[in-house]
Amino acid sequence: MISPAHRIFLRTFGNPNRIMLLLELLRGPKNVTVLIQRSGMEQSAVSHNLKRLLRCRFVTVRRKGKERIYAVNRSTIGPLVRLMNRHIAKHCRHLCSC
Repeated sequence: MISPAHRIFLRTFGNPNRIMLLLELLRGPKNVTVLIQRSGMEQSAVSHNLKRLLRCRFVTVRRKGKERIYAVNRSTIGPLVRLMNRHIAKHCRHLCSC
């Protein structure tokens, strides 16, 4: 049986906007302004999704002056996203060919 924690994890990980943010943060830590520019999302959407990613500890945050710098949780989520990317490259590319 799937636990409530599994459901929350999968809902958090299964959101395309959050995956986009995680992929961007996998390239390196960024502030909200850069994430808005790179994702094309509205500021409120980026902030809302970062809040969920923070709550589930998918990302970390540190203050640098007045800005907040977000980064992927390197011990768990970073390896998971890289594994997902390897799996997609090896097994799922045919799904995208139209």
